[in-house]
Amino acid sequence: MNKDFRKQTVNFHFEKQSAECPAETGHSADGARISHRSQAVEKLLNRHFCEKFGLGWIIARPLAPRETDFEPWFLFATATFGIGCLTWLGLGLPWPMCWFRHSFGVPCPTCGATRSALALAHGNIGLAFRTNPLMCLVYLGVIFFDLYAVAVLLFRTKRLRLDRIPLQVQRILRVIVACLVIGNWIYLFCYLR
Repeated sequence: MNKDFRKQTVNFHFEKQSAECPAETGHSADGARISHRSQAVEKLLNRHFCEKFGLGWIIARPLAPRETDFEPWFLFATATFGIGCLTWLGLGLPWPMCWFRHSFGVPCPTCGATRSALALAHGNIGLAFRTNPLMCLVYLGVIFFDLYAVAVLLFRTKRLRLDRIPLQVQRILRVIVACLVIGNWIYLFCYLR
């Protein structure tokens, strides 16, 4: 009788876990079958991965009802901007001049961003980084996020979201961003003068 009770408890626990986490059983919340590839991608985006690297405030979760799905919008915006830039370049129109550098004779924090993007488009990451290191990193981040967005949309996996970033982490991130912008600007003063 004790064995039967354990067996029922285990079955109840398994059924409860399956109901709470339908993706782990091969079905989504609406009952549709999820592919093994989709499950593999979800495991990569799992919160435990983020927690191992001290990023417990980044979570992977399904979209809530009526929640904005940022991934397709970001993908659409970057694709539209990229196609617009390629069209501009294809028509042979002049690239806009930096009014800050033209007015004051010193580079602005984003000077060289266009040349960095063109070098990156040609596959020359070294030149893109030398032209404007911070913007090169931003462009690479956008490319990485676009690849993530495509994977999320193709495999219909959970979305990465920020969840209650601790105040100390927010302060550290602000200092890092400020240091990167100032350091990049100093580099541009030395490199673009």
